[in-house]
Amino acid sequence: MIKIKSDNLPFTEFTSNLLLILFLIYFFLFNISNYSSIMFFVKITLLISILTLKFLKIKDSSFSIKPLLSNDLILFLFFNLFILLSLIWTQNFQFGIKKFIHLIIQTLTVLSFLFLLSNNSFSQKQIKLFFYSIISITSLMAVFILIFSPYSFENFNIKRNFFLTHVYTGRLLSFVLLILLITKIKSLKKINVFLIIIYSLALTLTAYRTAIIAILISTILFYVFNFIQKREKPGIKVLIFTLSMLAGLFISENLNERLPQNNFTDFSSDLSIISRLNAIEEGLKIWKANPVLGGGFGSFLTTDESNPLRKTLKYPHNIFIETLAELGLLGFLLLLLMLYKSLNSAYREGAFYFSFFIYLLIFSLTSKDLTINFILLIFPFIISRTSGILKNYI
Repeated sequence: MIKIKSDNLPFTEFTSNLLLILFLIYFFLFNISNYSSIMFFVKITLLISILTLKFLKIKDSSFSIKPLLSNDLILFLFFNLFILLSLIWTQNFQFGIKKFIHLIIQTLTVLSFLFLLSNNSFSQKQIKLFFYSIISITSLMAVFILIFSPYSFENFNIKRNFFLTHVYTGRLLSFVLLILLITKIKSLKKINVFLIIIYSLALTLTAYRTAIIAILISTILFYVFNFIQKREKPGIKVLIFTLSMLAGLFISENLNERLPQNNFTDFSSDLSIISRLNAIEEGLKIWKANPVLGGGFGSFLTTDESNPLRKTLKYPHNIFIETLAELGLLGFLLLLLMLYKSLNSAYREGAFYFSFFIYLLIFSLTSKDLTINFILLIFPFIISRTSGILKNYI
Protein backbone atom coordinates (compact mmCIF):
# COMPACT_ATOMS: atom_id res chain seq x y z
CA MET A 1 0.00 0.00 0.00
CA ILE A 2 1.10 3.59 -0.62
CA LYS A 3 2.86 5.01 2.41
CA ILE A 4 0.86 7.87 3.85
CA LYS A 5 2.38 10.14 6.45
CA SER A 6 -0.03 11.77 8.85
CA ASP A 7 1.51 15.21 8.34
CA ASN A 8 0.83 14.95 4.59
CA LEU A 9 -2.90 14.40 5.01
CA PRO A 10 -4.95 17.28 3.55
CA PHE A 11 -7.69 16.73 6.15
CA THR A 12 -7.75 16.69 9.91
CA GLU A 13 -8.36 13.24 11.36
CA PHE A 14 -11.87 14.25 12.42
CA THR A 15 -12.79 15.44 8.90
CA SER A 16 -11.32 12.31 7.31
CA ASN A 17 -13.24 10.07 9.70
CA LEU A 18 -16.46 11.98 9.04
CA LEU A 19 -15.96 11.66 5.29
CA LEU A 20 -15.38 7.92 5.55
CA ILE A 21 -18.53 7.53 7.65
CA LEU A 22 -20.50 9.33 4.93
CA PHE A 23 -18.95 7.12 2.24
CA LEU A 24 -19.66 4.02 4.33
CA ILE A 25 -23.34 4.97 4.57
CA TYR A 26 -23.40 5.61 0.84
CA PHE A 27 -21.78 2.26 0.11
CA PHE A 28 -24.79 0.50 1.61
CA LEU A 29 -27.20 2.77 -0.28
CA PHE A 30 -25.49 2.59 -3.67
CA ASN A 31 -27.31 -0.54 -4.86
CA ILE A 32 -30.71 0.92 -4.02
CA SER A 33 -31.78 2.36 -7.35
CA ASN A 34 -35.44 3.12 -6.72
CA TYR A 35 -36.49 6.66 -7.53
CA SER A 36 -38.41 7.48 -4.37
CA SER A 37 -38.26 11.02 -3.00
CA ILE A 38 -36.83 9.78 0.30
CA MET A 39 -33.93 7.96 -1.38
CA PHE A 40 -33.19 11.00 -3.54
CA PHE A 41 -33.13 13.23 -0.48
CA VAL A 42 -30.83 10.90 1.48
CA LYS A 43 -28.38 10.41 -1.39
CA ILE A 44 -28.17 14.04 -2.39
CA THR A 45 -27.77 15.09 1.26
CA LEU A 46 -24.83 12.70 1.60
CA LEU A 47 -23.28 14.00 -1.62
CA ILE A 48 -23.65 17.66 -0.61
CA SER A 49 -22.12 16.88 2.79
CA ILE A 50 -19.19 15.09 1.16
CA LEU A 51 -18.53 17.86 -1.37
CA THR A 52 -18.84 20.56 1.30
CA LEU A 53 -16.28 18.88 3.54
CA LYS A 54 -14.04 18.22 0.56
CA PHE A 55 -13.90 21.76 -0.82
CA LEU A 56 -13.93 23.62 2.49
CA LYS A 57 -11.12 21.64 4.04
CA ILE A 58 -8.77 20.78 1.21
CA LYS A 59 -6.42 23.10 -0.69
CA ASP A 60 -7.93 24.36 -3.92
CA SER A 61 -4.78 23.45 -5.83
CA SER A 62 -5.19 19.79 -4.91
CA PHE A 63 -8.29 19.42 -7.05
CA SER A 64 -9.08 20.46 -10.59
CA ILE A 65 -11.31 19.45 -13.46
CA LYS A 66 -8.36 17.99 -15.37
CA PRO A 67 -9.04 14.39 -14.22
CA LEU A 68 -12.56 14.68 -15.67
CA LEU A 69 -11.03 15.49 -19.05
CA SER A 70 -8.49 12.67 -18.89
CA ASN A 71 -8.54 9.79 -21.36
CA ASP A 72 -10.05 7.59 -18.65
CA LEU A 73 -13.22 9.69 -18.37
CA ILE A 74 -13.56 11.70 -21.58
CA LEU A 75 -15.81 9.15 -23.32
CA PHE A 76 -17.97 8.89 -20.22
CA LEU A 77 -18.27 12.68 -20.17
CA PHE A 78 -19.44 12.71 -23.81
CA PHE A 79 -21.85 9.88 -22.99
CA ASN A 80 -23.43 11.95 -20.22
CA LEU A 81 -23.68 14.98 -22.51
CA PHE A 82 -25.50 12.82 -25.05
CA ILE A 83 -27.83 11.58 -22.29
CA LEU A 84 -28.57 15.19 -21.36
CA LEU A 85 -29.21 16.06 -25.00
CA SER A 86 -31.58 13.08 -25.36
CA LEU A 87 -33.90 14.65 -22.79
CA ILE A 88 -35.01 16.97 -25.62
CA TRP A 89 -36.78 14.12 -27.44
CA THR A 90 -37.45 11.70 -24.58
CA GLN A 91 -40.90 10.15 -24.29
CA ASN A 92 -40.86 10.75 -20.54
CA PHE A 93 -39.10 14.00 -19.67
CA GLN A 94 -40.00 13.93 -15.96
CA PHE A 95 -38.63 10.46 -15.35
CA GLY A 96 -35.67 11.12 -17.66
CA ILE A 97 -34.65 14.13 -15.54
CA LYS A 98 -35.08 12.14 -12.35
CA LYS A 99 -33.00 9.27 -13.71
CA PHE A 100 -30.27 11.62 -14.98
CA ILE A 101 -30.03 13.40 -11.61
CA HIS A 102 -29.75 10.02 -9.90
CA LEU A 103 -26.96 9.05 -12.30
CA ILE A 104 -25.09 12.30 -11.59
CA ILE A 105 -25.47 11.86 -7.81
CA GLN A 106 -24.11 8.31 -8.01
CA THR A 107 -21.26 9.29 -10.32
CA LEU A 108 -20.11 12.33 -8.33
CA THR A 109 -20.13 10.36 -5.08
CA VAL A 110 -18.02 7.54 -6.53
CA LEU A 111 -15.61 9.95 -8.24
CA SER A 112 -15.26 11.98 -5.03
CA PHE A 113 -14.28 8.86 -3.12
CA LEU A 114 -11.73 7.89 -5.79
CA PHE A 115 -10.26 11.41 -5.89
CA LEU A 116 -9.85 11.53 -2.12
CA LEU A 117 -8.50 7.99 -1.95
CA SER A 118 -5.80 8.60 -4.55
CA ASN A 119 -4.86 12.02 -3.14
CA ASN A 120 -3.84 10.56 0.22
CA SER A 121 -6.80 12.08 2.02
CA PHE A 122 -7.06 9.06 4.31
CA SER A 123 -4.44 7.27 6.35
CA GLN A 124 -3.77 3.54 5.99
CA LYS A 125 -5.44 2.98 9.34
CA GLN A 126 -8.58 4.80 8.22
CA ILE A 127 -8.78 2.88 4.94
CA LYS A 128 -8.45 -0.42 6.79
CA LEU A 129 -11.11 0.64 9.27
CA PHE A 130 -13.42 1.52 6.37
CA PHE A 131 -12.95 -1.92 4.84
CA TYR A 132 -13.31 -3.74 8.18
CA SER A 133 -16.54 -1.84 8.82
CA ILE A 134 -17.94 -3.19 5.54
CA ILE A 135 -16.83 -6.69 6.51
CA SER A 136 -18.39 -6.39 9.97
CA ILE A 137 -21.76 -5.08 8.79
CA THR A 138 -22.12 -7.57 5.94
CA SER A 139 -21.01 -10.40 8.25
CA LEU A 140 -23.82 -9.52 10.66
CA MET A 141 -26.18 -9.49 7.69
CA ALA A 142 -24.96 -12.95 6.64
CA VAL A 143 -25.34 -14.35 10.16
CA PHE A 144 -28.86 -12.91 10.38
CA ILE A 145 -29.80 -14.63 7.11
CA LEU A 146 -28.31 -17.92 8.31
CA ILE A 147 -30.18 -17.82 11.63
CA PHE A 148 -33.58 -16.50 10.55
CA SER A 149 -33.68 -17.51 6.86
CA PRO A 150 -35.91 -14.52 5.98
CA TYR A 151 -36.38 -15.48 2.32
CA SER A 152 -38.52 -18.31 0.99
CA PHE A 153 -39.51 -19.23 -2.55
CA GLU A 154 -42.48 -21.11 -3.90
CA ASN A 155 -43.09 -21.58 -7.62
CA PHE A 156 -40.37 -19.00 -8.29
CA ASN A 157 -42.19 -16.37 -6.21
CA ILE A 158 -40.42 -14.83 -3.22
CA LYS A 159 -41.72 -14.27 0.28
CA ARG A 160 -39.56 -12.26 2.67
CA ASN A 161 -39.65 -11.44 6.35
CA PHE A 162 -36.90 -8.85 6.13
CA PHE A 163 -36.93 -5.21 5.06
CA LEU A 164 -33.97 -5.84 2.70
CA THR A 165 -34.65 -7.70 -0.55
CA HIS A 166 -32.80 -10.85 -1.57
CA VAL A 167 -31.37 -8.89 -4.52
CA TYR A 168 -29.86 -6.23 -2.25
CA THR A 169 -28.35 -8.69 0.22
CA GLY A 170 -27.21 -11.01 -2.57
CA ARG A 171 -25.33 -8.18 -4.27
CA LEU A 172 -23.59 -7.09 -1.07
CA LEU A 173 -22.68 -10.58 0.09
CA SER A 174 -21.32 -11.64 -3.31
CA PHE A 175 -19.28 -8.41 -3.61
CA VAL A 176 -17.52 -8.89 -0.27
CA LEU A 177 -17.18 -12.64 -0.83
CA LEU A 178 -15.39 -12.04 -4.13
CA ILE A 179 -12.96 -9.70 -2.37
CA LEU A 180 -12.24 -12.39 0.22
CA LEU A 181 -11.68 -14.99 -2.50
CA ILE A 182 -9.29 -13.09 -4.76
CA THR A 183 -7.31 -10.82 -2.42
CA LYS A 184 -4.54 -11.40 0.09
CA ILE A 185 -5.48 -9.69 3.33
CA LYS A 186 -3.07 -10.91 6.00
CA SER A 187 -5.02 -9.42 8.89
CA LEU A 188 -8.03 -11.57 7.95
CA LYS A 189 -6.05 -14.75 7.37
CA LYS A 190 -7.13 -16.40 10.65
CA ILE A 191 -10.83 -15.87 10.04
CA ASN A 192 -10.87 -15.84 6.24
CA VAL A 193 -12.13 -19.41 5.93
CA PHE A 194 -14.87 -18.76 8.48
CA LEU A 195 -15.98 -15.63 6.63
CA ILE A 196 -16.05 -17.44 3.28
CA ILE A 197 -18.24 -20.16 4.80
CA ILE A 198 -20.86 -17.84 6.28
CA TYR A 199 -20.97 -15.59 3.20
CA SER A 200 -21.30 -18.57 0.84
CA LEU A 201 -24.05 -20.21 2.88
CA ALA A 202 -25.95 -16.94 3.28
CA LEU A 203 -25.65 -16.26 -0.45
CA THR A 204 -27.29 -19.59 -1.29
CA LEU A 205 -30.13 -18.73 1.12
CA THR A 206 -30.78 -15.46 -0.73
CA ALA A 207 -31.07 -17.57 -3.90
CA TYR A 208 -30.10 -14.55 -5.97
CA ARG A 209 -29.10 -16.38 -9.12
CA THR A 210 -27.26 -13.53 -10.83
CA ALA A 211 -24.99 -13.02 -7.81
CA ILE A 212 -24.20 -16.73 -7.60
CA ILE A 213 -23.46 -17.01 -11.32
CA ALA A 214 -21.37 -13.81 -11.26
CA ILE A 215 -19.17 -14.88 -8.37
CA LEU A 216 -18.70 -18.42 -9.71
CA ILE A 217 -17.61 -17.21 -13.15
CA SER A 218 -15.45 -14.38 -11.77
CA THR A 219 -13.63 -16.65 -9.33
CA ILE A 220 -12.98 -19.27 -12.02
CA LEU A 221 -11.66 -16.61 -14.40
CA PHE A 222 -9.41 -15.18 -11.68
CA TYR A 223 -7.63 -18.48 -11.09
CA VAL A 224 -7.55 -19.44 -14.78
CA PHE A 225 -5.98 -16.04 -15.52
CA ASN A 226 -3.36 -16.57 -12.82
CA PHE A 227 -2.78 -20.19 -13.84
CA ILE A 228 -1.99 -19.11 -17.41
CA GLN A 229 0.46 -16.55 -16.05
CA LYS A 230 1.87 -19.22 -13.70
CA ARG A 231 1.09 -17.19 -10.62
CA GLU A 232 -1.47 -18.21 -8.02
CA LYS A 233 -3.14 -21.64 -8.00
CA PRO A 234 -6.57 -22.35 -6.49
CA GLY A 235 -6.05 -22.98 -2.79
CA ILE A 236 -8.00 -23.73 0.35
CA LYS A 237 -10.22 -20.66 -0.10
CA VAL A 238 -11.68 -21.93 -3.37
CA LEU A 239 -12.17 -25.42 -1.94
CA ILE A 240 -14.01 -24.04 1.10
CA PHE A 241 -16.09 -21.76 -1.11
CA THR A 242 -17.11 -24.65 -3.39
CA LEU A 243 -17.99 -26.96 -0.49
CA SER A 244 -19.94 -24.20 1.26
CA MET A 245 -21.99 -23.43 -1.84
CA LEU A 246 -22.78 -27.13 -2.26
CA ALA A 247 -23.71 -27.40 1.42
CA GLY A 248 -26.02 -24.43 0.97
CA LEU A 249 -28.04 -26.41 -1.55
CA PHE A 250 -28.83 -28.97 1.14
CA ILE A 251 -29.43 -26.49 3.97
CA SER A 252 -32.20 -24.68 2.14
CA GLU A 253 -34.57 -25.40 -0.72
CA ASN A 254 -34.45 -21.77 -1.82
CA LEU A 255 -32.02 -22.19 -4.68
CA ASN A 256 -33.59 -25.47 -5.76
CA GLU A 257 -36.96 -23.73 -5.90
CA ARG A 258 -35.53 -21.15 -8.29
CA LEU A 259 -34.15 -23.72 -10.74
CA PRO A 260 -36.39 -25.32 -13.38
CA GLN A 261 -36.98 -28.89 -12.27
CA ASN A 262 -37.86 -30.55 -15.55
CA ASN A 263 -37.22 -28.25 -18.48
CA PHE A 264 -34.52 -25.58 -18.47
CA THR A 265 -36.31 -23.76 -21.29
CA ASP A 266 -39.64 -23.53 -19.46
CA PHE A 267 -39.79 -20.29 -17.46
CA SER A 268 -43.55 -19.82 -17.62
CA SER A 269 -43.81 -19.52 -13.82
CA ASP A 270 -40.62 -17.53 -13.27
CA LEU A 271 -41.69 -13.88 -13.02
CA SER A 272 -38.09 -12.71 -12.76
CA ILE A 273 -37.03 -14.26 -16.06
CA ILE A 274 -40.31 -13.40 -17.81
CA SER A 275 -39.92 -9.74 -16.80
CA ARG A 276 -36.42 -9.62 -18.26
CA LEU A 277 -37.53 -11.22 -21.51
CA ASN A 278 -40.37 -8.70 -21.56
CA ALA A 279 -37.87 -5.89 -20.97
CA ILE A 280 -35.91 -6.96 -24.05
CA GLU A 281 -39.09 -6.96 -26.12
CA GLU A 282 -40.17 -3.55 -24.79
CA GLY A 283 -36.70 -2.09 -25.28
CA LEU A 284 -36.49 -3.21 -28.90
CA LYS A 285 -39.94 -1.76 -29.50
CA ILE A 286 -38.76 1.68 -28.30
CA TRP A 287 -35.54 1.43 -30.33
CA LYS A 288 -37.33 0.57 -33.58
CA ALA A 289 -39.34 3.80 -33.30
CA ASN A 290 -36.10 5.84 -33.48
CA PRO A 291 -33.11 3.59 -34.32
CA VAL A 292 -30.44 6.30 -34.51
CA LEU A 293 -31.20 8.41 -31.41
CA GLY A 294 -33.46 6.11 -29.39
CA GLY A 295 -36.48 7.11 -27.36
CA GLY A 296 -34.51 9.43 -25.07
CA PHE A 297 -33.26 8.93 -21.53
CA GLY A 298 -36.03 7.65 -19.27
CA SER A 299 -38.29 6.57 -22.13
CA PHE A 300 -38.22 2.91 -21.11
CA LEU A 301 -40.74 3.66 -18.36
CA THR A 302 -43.42 4.84 -20.78
CA THR A 303 -44.35 1.73 -22.73
CA ASP A 304 -47.31 -0.54 -22.10
CA GLU A 305 -48.49 0.74 -18.72
CA SER A 306 -51.26 -1.89 -18.70
CA ASN A 307 -48.67 -4.66 -18.57
CA PRO A 308 -48.89 -6.52 -15.19
CA LEU A 309 -45.09 -6.68 -15.21
CA ARG A 310 -44.81 -2.88 -15.51
CA LYS A 311 -43.55 -2.45 -11.94
CA THR A 312 -40.70 -4.88 -12.54
CA LEU A 313 -40.04 -3.32 -15.93
CA LYS A 314 -39.17 0.05 -14.40
CA TYR A 315 -35.61 -1.18 -14.83
CA PRO A 316 -34.45 -2.39 -18.26
CA HIS A 317 -32.30 -5.01 -16.47
CA ASN A 318 -29.81 -5.01 -19.34
CA ILE A 319 -27.27 -2.27 -20.08
CA PHE A 320 -27.26 -3.02 -23.83
CA ILE A 321 -31.04 -3.03 -24.26
CA GLU A 322 -31.36 0.08 -22.07
CA THR A 323 -28.80 2.04 -24.08
CA LEU A 324 -30.13 0.90 -27.44
CA ALA A 325 -33.73 1.76 -26.48
CA GLU A 326 -33.06 5.14 -24.86
CA LEU A 327 -29.99 6.40 -26.73
CA GLY A 328 -30.19 4.56 -30.05
CA LEU A 329 -27.28 3.43 -32.19
CA LEU A 330 -25.20 6.52 -31.36
CA GLY A 331 -25.41 5.88 -27.63
CA PHE A 332 -24.90 2.17 -28.19
CA LEU A 333 -21.68 2.85 -30.10
CA LEU A 334 -20.38 5.03 -27.26
CA LEU A 335 -21.30 2.27 -24.80
CA LEU A 336 -19.37 -0.35 -26.78
CA LEU A 337 -16.31 1.91 -26.98
CA MET A 338 -16.33 2.50 -23.22
CA LEU A 339 -16.86 -1.18 -22.43
CA TYR A 340 -14.03 -2.16 -24.77
CA LYS A 341 -11.71 0.35 -23.14
CA SER A 342 -12.71 -0.85 -19.67
CA LEU A 343 -12.26 -4.52 -20.57
CA ASN A 344 -8.89 -3.84 -22.19
CA SER A 345 -7.69 -1.86 -19.15
CA ALA A 346 -8.88 -4.54 -16.75
CA TYR A 347 -7.21 -7.31 -18.76
CA ARG A 348 -3.89 -5.47 -18.96
CA GLU A 349 -3.95 -4.70 -15.23
CA GLY A 350 -4.28 -8.35 -14.22
CA ALA A 351 -6.55 -11.04 -12.83
CA PHE A 352 -8.05 -9.03 -9.96
CA TYR A 353 -9.45 -6.17 -12.04
CA PHE A 354 -10.38 -8.46 -14.93
CA SER A 355 -12.41 -10.71 -12.61
CA PHE A 356 -14.16 -7.74 -11.02
CA PHE A 357 -15.02 -6.29 -14.41
CA ILE A 358 -16.61 -9.58 -15.51
CA TYR A 359 -18.45 -9.76 -12.17
CA LEU A 360 -19.95 -6.30 -12.74
CA LEU A 361 -20.67 -7.02 -16.41
CA ILE A 362 -22.75 -10.09 -15.53
CA PHE A 363 -24.86 -7.99 -13.16
CA SER A 364 -25.35 -5.35 -15.86
CA LEU A 365 -26.86 -7.97 -18.18
CA THR A 366 -29.66 -8.97 -15.82
CA SER A 367 -30.13 -6.28 -13.21
CA LYS A 368 -31.01 -2.60 -12.62
CA ASP A 369 -30.06 0.29 -14.92
CA LEU A 370 -27.29 2.77 -15.80
CA THR A 371 -27.53 4.56 -12.45
CA ILE A 372 -25.74 1.54 -10.97
CA ASN A 373 -24.10 -0.12 -13.97
CA PHE A 374 -22.19 3.06 -14.95
CA ILE A 375 -19.34 1.69 -12.80
CA LEU A 376 -18.39 -0.44 -15.80
CA LEU A 377 -17.95 2.68 -17.90
CA ILE A 378 -15.48 4.40 -15.56
CA PHE A 379 -13.45 1.26 -14.88
CA PRO A 380 -10.17 2.61 -16.35
CA PHE A 381 -10.42 5.56 -13.96
CA ILE A 382 -11.12 3.22 -11.03
CA ILE A 383 -8.01 1.23 -11.94
CA SER A 384 -5.81 4.32 -12.20
CA ARG A 385 -6.97 5.58 -8.80
CA THR A 386 -6.80 2.31 -6.85
CA SER A 387 -4.05 0.14 -8.36
CA GLY A 388 -1.29 1.76 -6.28
CA ILE A 389 -3.24 1.32 -3.05
CA LEU A 390 -4.23 -2.29 -3.76
CA LYS A 391 -0.93 -3.54 -5.17
CA ASN A 392 0.05 -5.34 -1.95
CA TYR A 393 -3.28 -7.14 -1.73
CA ILE A 394 -3.79 -8.49 -5.25
